[in-house]
Amino acid sequence: MDHEKGKGIGTVSGAQGTIRQTLVVFAKNKKRVSAFYRETLGLQAVEEDPSHDLLQGPGVELVIHSIPKQYAEEIKITRPPQVREESSFKPAFLVPDLEAVRRAAEATGGFLRPQESAWTFRGATVLDGWDPEGNVVQFRQLDAG
Repeated sequence: MDHEKGKGIGTVSGAQGTIRQTLVVFAKNKKRVSAFYRETLGLQAVEEDPSHDLLQGPGVELVIHSIPKQYAEEIKITRPPQVREESSFKPAFLVPDLEAVRRAAEATGGFLRPQESAWTFRGATVLDGWDPEGNVVQFRQLDAG
């Protein structure tokens, strides 16, 4: 794989074909967290293994990786989850419809903040939410026009 200076990141071609940008999310309950990202982002599960699920969509892939049992036993996930707002990392995803994301998030154990909490940034309406384990995620819907 070869990156040209100034080209930045994105989908690139390499010896293994098209390579997408990848985010790895560690989860205590892989099945539940995988369903959240699959449904809110419209991703396809292209690989399912006891240790991880590989979800793909245009230009992006997510690996939902099970936290090893010896560590997972120490982690307590409440329902609703305690939101991990102090994390130094928050992935942001463009989506076609924030209300569809809201419905999918609620159906899979996650949450999207109320519409009145939205703000505008770089031509998109932006809302934060969280997955079923409290990881904060940002969703952005491009404004019409």
